[in-house]
Amino acid sequence: MIANGFQLGLIGYPLEHSLSPRLHQAALQSTGLTGEYRLFPIIPRPEGAAKLRELADKLRQQEVHGLNVTIPYKEEITTFLDDMTLNARAIGATNTILCINGRAVGENTDAPGFWVDLNRLFPHIAERPSSALILGAGGAARAVAYALLQAGWEIAIATRRIEQARELIQGLSSALETKLLTAIPLSAPAIGEWLTSSGKSSPGNTLIVNATPVGMSPYPNASP
Repeated sequence: MIANGFQLGLIGYPLEHSLSPRLHQAALQSTGLTGEYRLFPIIPRPEGAAKLRELADKLRQQEVHGLNVTIPYKEEITTFLDDMTLNARAIGATNTILCINGRAVGENTDAPGFWVDLNRLFPHIAERPSSALILGAGGAARAVAYALLQAGWEIAIATRRIEQARELIQGLSSALETKLLTAIPLSAPAIGEWLTSSGKSSPGNTLIVNATPVGMSPYPNASP
């Protein structure tokens, strides 16, 4: 037990919409633990790197006991860590940081979290590996692709910057020794063509995952 309670928090920007403090404070209370969960909004500018490094140092010194990471730092934060778990290293992104023997270690719970929810909400889809279209190529997309690839899915990554998708594909293809990934432009014609071709091979069993910020606060009704 930490003497004065656990000091926890979330790194990202923007964070005004985040429910993490309410969720984690409730989790602490339900387990009989004391502590505080704070938001650490870091504007993505050059000086943001210094603040990321500062928080990683506070974790090593146990001034902070655990951190979560969200947009846009899931990939960038890895630069400031001492180590990552095998999952986080393969994905190339981390959403959770903890201190182990004075070292800042990154973990990725997005991949197993996505897979658990997919099985819970759509078991008929999860149990039949098919084709999936992932919109976006950031940290969330990496985690979703990792989870699906391990289950034998074929995946297309659609993004505005095609080089970002290709970078994701190169990293995961190497880590998992797979060729089940392809990149397409995030455009209506390209997506329409892909849906038509994938539908022929697996009609009615195509999964589309939005891993972009579209639909998040302050525009929750926006749609890709």
